[in-house]
Amino acid sequence: MQSFGCFQPPSLDRPVGGADRDLTLGDSIPDEDTEDGALEARIALAPAVRRLSDRDRRVIYMRFFEDHTQAEIGDELGVTQMQISRLLERILRDLRVQLA
Repeated sequence: MQSFGCFQPPSLDRPVGGADRDLTLGDSIPDEDTEDGALEARIALAPAVRRLSDRDRRVIYMRFFEDHTQAEIGDELGVTQMQISRLLERILRDLRVQLA
């Protein structure tokens, strides 16, 4: 027997995507709590990030928004990966202090 005009929602466990069959429909639905948390973090971080030097802001942007490695950032800025590692450590520590 067929039902016409009826709606049957798909299972959230249904695999989606091409070759990657491990992803389910439920996995692709954003978590509102995560989105709210990210928005709150951006709002809280904005004033602290504005107080950073231009170089520090650039390092943060390259690392966390452009997803560059420390070595790539070092090459771009003309310093070693170790210096970038220490710089990131200091920047993040300073941001944590400002947010506390």
